[in-house]
Amino acid sequence: MATVAALLFWTSTVACNSVSRGTAVSTSTSTLGTSSVVSGVRPTDESDYLGCPGIPESSMKAMFGEKVILSTESSWHGTSCRASVEGVTVFRSRFSFAHEGEGPWDVPFVVHGPTTSEFSFDGVEGVGEAQIYNGTPRAHGTTAFTCGDHYLVMTFNDAKYM
Repeated sequence: MATVAALLFWTSTVACNSVSRGTAVSTSTSTLGTSSVVSGVRPTDESDYLGCPGIPESSMKAMFGEKVILSTESSWHGTSCRASVEGVTVFRSRFSFAHEGEGPWDVPFVVHGPTTSEFSFDGVEGVGEAQIYNGTPRAHGTTAFTCGDHYLVMTFNDAKYM
């Protein structure tokens, strides 16, 4: 879960700070504990963000290995990202504006879990919720972070690929 928390932290910082305020993203760093596979430091190299808007390729490789394949899609729903390993979709995300009657937990690819927690980050406008299932046949989970009129939702479908 620390891996997902690290990814969500700086992605939420990017999404909420740059979009809601219309300002450039700060290059200051934030770190999480050493148990995280994904660095808590947000990469500043723009080329690292080409595979999935807002999500660095280096972080996806840290989570899922060098064989991860990233793809992106933009529509009126927002910008979505998919990560696959050996033909299996292991991660999906969507950054979107909240439409009336539709929020992050209504996104079709979201998986739900019985273990829930709410979270926020110092200095980041918004609130999040995580839902995790850590059982058989596969551990999976979703985090959703909402700030103002937009949200970021990220789902991992099978923890064995992490």
